[in-house]
Amino acid sequence: MFAAVLAVVLVMAATTAILVVTAVLAGHRARAAADLSALAGATAAADGLDACRTARAVAESNDATLTACRLVGTPSSFVVEVTVAVRTGLRTPLPDAVHADAKAGNVPR
Repeated sequence: MFAAVLAVVLVMAATTAILVVTAVLAGHRARAAADLSALAGATAAADGLDACRTARAVAESNDATLTACRLVGTPSSFVVEVTVAVRTGLRTPLPDAVHADAKAGNVPR
C-alpha cells in the first residue's frame, strides 16, 4: 500500500514540475520575442519603414503573436512599445498563453 501511495505522490510531483517548467520556458520565449520584436520595430522606424509590421513579422518568426504595438514620439526621438503572447500548450487551469512587453527606440545623442 505504501508503495502505491508513494508512486502516486511521485507522479503528481513530476507532473507539477513539468507544468511549472513549461510555463517558465514559455515566459522566457515571450520575453525574448518581445525584445527582438521591439528592436526590429525600432530599427525599421529609424529606416523610415513600418515599425509594427516589422515587429509583427519578427514575433511570428519566434512563434509569438504580436498583441499590441505602438510608435510613440517623433522621427528623431521615438520608442516602439510591443506586447507579445506565446502559447504554453498546456490544457490545465494554468494560463494557456504568456504575455511580455518590451520597448526599444531611438534617442538623440
